[in-house]
Amino acid sequence: MISKIPTKNNLNPFRISFSNSLRTGAVLVWGALMALAILFHCPAYAQRSNQVKARGEYQMLVEGSMSMDKAKSLAIERAKIDALRKEFGEVVVQGNSTYLKNSSTGDLQSSTSAFNFLSETFVNGEWVSDIDPPTITRKTISGDEDWIEVKVYGYVRALEPLVQNCKVQTLSCPKITCQTSTFNHGQSFYLSFQSPVSGYLTVYLDNPEDQKTYKILPYSKMQGNISIPIVADKPYIFFDRDLEKEMNLSLTDELELSIERSSNPQELNKLFVIFSPNADLGKPILSSSSQTSIQESNTKYILPPHLPSPDFQRWLNTLRSKDRQIQLYTETVTISR
Repeated sequence: MISKIPTKNNLNPFRISFSNSLRTGAVLVWGALMALAILFHCPAYAQRSNQVKARGEYQMLVEGSMSMDKAKSLAIERAKIDALRKEFGEVVVQGNSTYLKNSSTGDLQSSTSAFNFLSETFVNGEWVSDIDPPTITRKTISGDEDWIEVKVYGYVRALEPLVQNCKVQTLSCPKITCQTSTFNHGQSFYLSFQSPVSGYLTVYLDNPEDQKTYKILPYSKMQGNISIPIVADKPYIFFDRDLEKEMNLSLTDELELSIERSSNPQELNKLFVIFSPNADLGKPILSSSSQTSIQESNTKYILPPHLPSPDFQRWLNTLRSKDRQIQLYTETVTISR
């Protein structure tokens, strides 16, 4: 399947038509006071109720250009990563998805969690404090190779899942009643979005057939826009030109889903809806093939901005590790003939 932006009302797999055109209950005061007393008399338990003990280790060669202090600091950090991996699993990027790999069984579990980014590594937890100071052992191998081995022991905790409080729906018509994730070949695609807070929105669609992820929002002609400003509580429906004034948007692209290969009865695409209440989301480095045209019958196409699927996943994970308030919504879109 090839993802293309046509110059006249076609996009495959998404066709874009360019146009400028409280209830308050009873309160037991005594019970509340007792609960507060327990809380304030058990600070250590309250702080550590969600923490576990973990051990990690790491060995590394100290290169000639690296100081011993720097090598020790790096080895300690990577030993802590080892502890987090053992306790909470390893983050693995495959194609258009991010998984948590169980350290014991090797099983992969799909995840949309936000991860910490430590020493070029994504982990699903954080190091809270040391129980014992790190132990560092220095070894000399083959007469001139300096190695250090570090072991750490401390408290760790899993990252708390974010509260997803936006409403996201894929639609087959510009009405909420048309909610669906299953589309027919050649059917129009719309997206509704609503957030309780103001912020910024961007949307990507992944094409597993060519292992590329395409930016579909902001619209293709919104030069310089790297995300859509969202007003709190306002319901939005995207990809409908008739709603441009109501949505306070212009240069709307209209999308239509289709299957490229006639031999394929069904194809799956993965939608990534990314929202930040804090700041403009930015974007990854995209390959824009606007100068490359593809002619099919009487329709001329150009490729939309895109990047390889694994690169998009790494960009997205890095983005979310830096801002824990970013919300991610994913949806598998099925296209059938």
